[in-house]
Amino acid sequence: MRSTLAMATLRGSADQPTAISSQRTDDMLDARRGPRRVAKEREAALEDDLINRLEILYQDMDAAYHDTAREGSFSCQGCDGAACCTVDLAIHTYAEMAYLRLGFHELPRAIKTEMGERARLTVLAKDCAPLGDEYRSAVCAANFEGQCVLYRHRPMICRLAGIPYTATRPDNTIIRGPGCKRFEQEVAATRPRLVLDRSQFYRRMSEIELDAASCRRCRTPRHTIAEIIYRAAQGF
Repeated sequence: MRSTLAMATLRGSADQPTAISSQRTDDMLDARRGPRRVAKEREAALEDDLINRLEILYQDMDAAYHDTAREGSFSCQGCDGAACCTVDLAIHTYAEMAYLRLGFHELPRAIKTEMGERARLTVLAKDCAPLGDEYRSAVCAANFEGQCVLYRHRPMICRLAGIPYTATRPDNTIIRGPGCKRFEQEVAATRPRLVLDRSQFYRRMSEIELDAASCRRCRTPRHTIAEIIYRAAQGF
């Protein structure tokens, strides 16, 4: 017969699993699923969390932009994007890249196919001559007849384009940037001090990226929008 102490110990172990036993169980399950699958699952969970935070940031960003635009009676309505979209913009954050890929995969197959081909040609032009006219004048692969088919998933650099801005760096240095040609022609003359302060948006985006780098244990390599779309089209 087992002693009372032994029985109590067994009952206690069964009723209150320790953190160590739970960790061992997780490790066993991870081993059964395989390291690649586990890595993909963890990366997917990380992307979900980062995207949730990114969407909240984008909402606040859009609200501030629209308030400033309304104050100056400024609108992008009717613009074909020739000025803003004739450039292969670079993205520096993991969350924004993941969000762009998410938007791409939600598109109809025909649009994804055409976008993938456009992106491929842009990447090819960049590889051949990054300072050449063909690459520097290439229209963004997401621009279809003046409309962005990834509009809901567009990155911060696209969301904030058009309105003059200021931003205060951590060292309190203030940087400033101009508005687009339309803004300068239609608004700047009567509202020369109308600017959008991007400081909090840059700070919050940096916090999201720092968390991503910490979880992934590596920094995010810089990629252009064409490169991101092309890789997404290839299944990466």
